[in-house]
Amino acid sequence: MSGNKINTIPRQLFQHLKNIDILEIQFNRTQIFHPHVLYSAPPGPAPAIYGNPILCDCQAVPLLKWLILSAMPLTTFPSCQSPEELQNQSIYDAKLPKDCPYSTSVPASTEITPTSYRNPPNSDVTFMLMIGSLIVVLICIFSKIFCLACEAS
Repeated sequence: MSGNKINTIPRQLFQHLKNIDILEIQFNRTQIFHPHVLYSAPPGPAPAIYGNPILCDCQAVPLLKWLILSAMPLTTFPSCQSPEELQNQSIYDAKLPKDCPYSTSVPASTEITPTSYRNPPNSDVTFMLMIGSLIVVLICIFSKIFCLACEAS
């Protein structure tokens, strides 16, 4: 379905595509990806959607969240076509509106910026670094105890 000038992706797309391995819908004319379409995608590789002229307004917030949750490589994030001040920016780097009335968007008090989702305060990375540091400290302590026990014998 790539490069076919598709304007709209039907909400029921994945109801009819049960045995699909890879869905390539990049380089079309789709400006808005409805959350129902995104979150109903079957398990496996996420659909390729880059190259579409994304409308980077409140309706793009669910798309951005889905891209992040899907762990898509940043190089495959689509670019904004409009509004003009965001044109040609990756949706990942674009500063999307924060006062979105849609229930599918983040709370109105949350501003979507690259740093707000790259480095969340309680991220798994921070936790893993803390655990790693703790393991190193424990190894050092047990090594000292073992060395002292070896010297005493």
